[in-house]
Amino acid sequence: MQTTLSEAQTEEVRQALLGPCSDELIDFIVRLNLSLPAGELPQAVVETASRLGWASFDAQPQLSPLGWLVADPLREYRMWLDRGRRIHGEGDSALLAPESYAGKSVLEVGSGFGCNLLSLARRTDGKFVGVEPMAIYRQFTPLLAEREGVVAPEVVDGAGEALPFGDRQFDIVLCYSAHQYMDIRKALQEMARVLKPGGQLQVIGGSPDSYVQYVNQYLLTRQPVALLLNRVRTLINTLSYQWLGRRMLVSPSVFATAAPIYPSRATMYRWIASTGLSLRPDLTQRVGGETCFVADKP
Repeated sequence: MQTTLSEAQTEEVRQALLGPCSDELIDFIVRLNLSLPAGELPQAVVETASRLGWASFDAQPQLSPLGWLVADPLREYRMWLDRGRRIHGEGDSALLAPESYAGKSVLEVGSGFGCNLLSLARRTDGKFVGVEPMAIYRQFTPLLAEREGVVAPEVVDGAGEALPFGDRQFDIVLCYSAHQYMDIRKALQEMARVLKPGGQLQVIGGSPDSYVQYVNQYLLTRQPVALLLNRVRTLINTLSYQWLGRRMLVSPSVFATAAPIYPSRATMYRWIASTGLSLRPDLTQRVGGETCFVADKP
């Protein structure tokens, strides 16, 4: 399966994202990704999505394997636009407001194409860097930045479990709804390693209670069985990782987001404390349906 864009494909995508039907194209891909009706489509969108190899139009529109990959940065971008180009959750926590990052060196682990980095760079000064293992997401960084008319943020290749930076490099390490796809304990050790003394770790993510609620919702509303099975698999992986240190149900996949886990808040507190960081319960708080865990490096 293709997991990167060639130079020629990148230029084709660039032209499409800067073209007159780009809004409709992005909306179409995102709607398919979210299993929403595609609606009436301009012929130009049909032709472009077909030419790019993102979708097929046989009985009904559906994403191709490549389309599923590019849908992730496009969905992230659309959600960023919908919230006014703001960091998700910044209205819930003063920690996530751009001014709290002013003049700081900030690393976002699992940054995707870099929408949070764009938010920071547009509204304050500082050094903002992302690390992202999915090459195709990084390829969308300069394309979507050009669409916004701004300088592309720095997003480098790397994994949370082996950050490509030296010790004590950053004032703040931010990980927003990405640690659940990693080997969390190794990633937390790496995040602590690259923090400067006096620096701060901010990890935002969910916990198992939301998945238990989903199962209850399924029983009441009879949603598709496949969705229930995904949530049950996530619960099993979460529990096995907490108890045994590994995910039990993992299939080979090109997606970095294929096997998420959502440890309990108590477990996250314990793992963060094991890195040598000092937990900040006074700053740890709910952000929407997730928790923002905060710890300082002595």
